Parts: sequence; structure tokens; C-alpha cells
Amino acid sequence: MKRVGLLMFCCLFAAFALAQAPTQPAGDPAPTPATASAPAIPAADAASKQDVMNLLSALKVKENMANMLEGMRDQMKKGARQGIAARRLTATDAQVSQMDGMIDDMFKQVPLDEMLDAMVPVYQKHLSKPEMAAISSFYMSPAGQKLLSEQPAMMQEGFQAGGSLMESRMEPMMKQLDERMQKLEAEMTPAAQPAAAPAPAKSKSTPAKAGATKPSASRAGTAKPAAAKPAATPKP
Repeated sequence: MKRVGLLMFCCLFAAFALAQAPTQPAGDPAPTPATASAPAIPAADAASKQDVMNLLSALKVKENMANMLEGMRDQMKKGARQGIAARRLTATDAQVSQMDGMIDDMFKQVPLDEMLDAMVPVYQKHLSKPEMAAISSFYMSPAGQKLLSEQPAMMQEGFQAGGSLMESRMEPMMKQLDERMQKLEAEMTPAAQPAAAPAPAKSKSTPAKAGATKPSASRAGTAKPAAAKPAATPKP
């Protein structure tokens, strides 16, 4: 279950990142790497939450995320079937359907709207109101709309192509990693074992025998006096 949860987290992170990364329009200069901290935006140019939501709507971020999650959901179902086959298990149609339903239920719980709300401060930090308006203007143009309409299919097809490529490469990659890890472990020094606790010292005193009673202190060394014999009566 932990592996499934980790895979789910990776899927969500990838979908969210890809949905916000539209293809660079032709002719535009490549973006410069982000600096450690974004310069402060003047208060007069600060974007409101509605400005950010308008930009995300123009970029069709929510729709792109939904499409990406759909492709990842299908890939997860495919991977689950392959996992069953790899473990040499046989599943009935009903069991496969039940497994697919479990994956569907998991993806239905993805909070898309909450994830978009969480990104509002990030956009406000890096983009001003005029910049958001300029970006929205391009993506509302015919060229921008064409890019946005084709992008989901491009992303999904690219994800599937990348997934197929990774499937063919994963086994030798994992085998090589396992061999390197085993070699590294063989060079490691075994951890020192904790010292064993010393055995308790044996007592030198001889245990008293069962039933033996030690004389009391008041009687120790005191001899009981012999009873006096009566004097002999002289004969007449």
C-alpha cells in the first residue's frame, strides 16, 4: 500500500506540473532559469486571486490536469495487470473489474479545485497583474487556443510513449542498479555488534537444606540442664 500511495503522489505531482507548463510558443525566447528568490512585485501591480484564476482558466490548467490524470489512471491499471502476471497469479474478470474500480475510486478523490487554490499565492509571488494579462491575451488568441486544444492529446500521447520506452528499459536498469548496490554493500564494514551482558556472579554460600531449621539466637549455645535425680532412701 505504501508503494501505491507513493506512485499516486508522483502521478499527482507530475500531472499538476505538466498541466501548468504549456508548450513554449514559437518565436518566444527560452525562459531564463528561476532565481533563488523572485523580486518583489509592487503593490500596485499585485494580482488578485481572480486574476490568477482567469490565467489558469485561459491556460486550461484544470482540464489539462484531468486529462493527464486520466492517462495516468489507465497506465496504473495496466501496471496492476502486469504486476498480477509477474506474480504468476490468475485473476477473474470480476476481480480485474474490482481492481479497476479501486483505482478509479482513488483518482476520484483527487482535490483538483483545492490544488488550484493552493497555487494562487505562488502565481501572485512570481507574476504581476500586467504579466498575467499579457499571458492570458496570447492564450486567448487563435494560436494560443490551438496550442491549448492540442496540448492534452500531445501530453497524453507523450506520456504513453515515454511509459512504453521506460517499460523496455526498466528491467535492465533495475538489474544494473541491483548489481551495483550488492557490490557496494559487499565493501561496507559490518556494524559492530553490542557487547553481551556479563552473566550474574554465582553465590559462594551453600544453600540450606530443605526442612532444616536454624536455631534461634536466644537458644544458640545454651544447653538444657539435666533433671535432678531423687536422693536414695537409706535402709533401716
